[in-house]
Amino acid sequence: MKIKDWITPFQKIKWLICDELTTDGSEYLEIKLVEHKVIDKPFVPKNSGPLEKVLEGSKPIEETSYSRKWKVIFNNTVAIKQSSESFYLGPFTMDRPTKNGNTFFIEPSLWVEEIEKDGILNLVLPGCKHFVIFTSHSTIEVISKVEPIIES
Repeated sequence: MKIKDWITPFQKIKWLICDELTTDGSEYLEIKLVEHKVIDKPFVPKNSGPLEKVLEGSKPIEETSYSRKWKVIFNNTVAIKQSSESFYLGPFTMDRPTKNGNTFFIEPSLWVEEIEKDGILNLVLPGCKHFVIFTSHSTIEVISKVEPIIES
């Protein structure tokens, strides 16, 4: 498995949030992303409780009037996964942007191979890619033949 850069306008955004994810239940997928900004100083613990230790140094972020927004539209979606950050803690504990940024391809993809097992995918839509978008709250993975349309 190799991670390859997927160059997008939001690839290096430090606090990228998935504001909305909608699908028609078939091949259309729309992901609305918004940039958040730090709005206050890092959290300072008031006691030695476990939650206080976890939150120590975290920075409150939110959408501001200067936040940029994007709409990512996949018209040939084969499969999607959205996972909560709590189940992908590793990537979120790294300082952002990550080495490959927030957006990349996985090639070869075990997920694509799993879907291609019966041969139908390769017959109907050969050459599908495994796209990944890391946001500050979730990881979104998409298998599609065609790169999405990205609107600002």
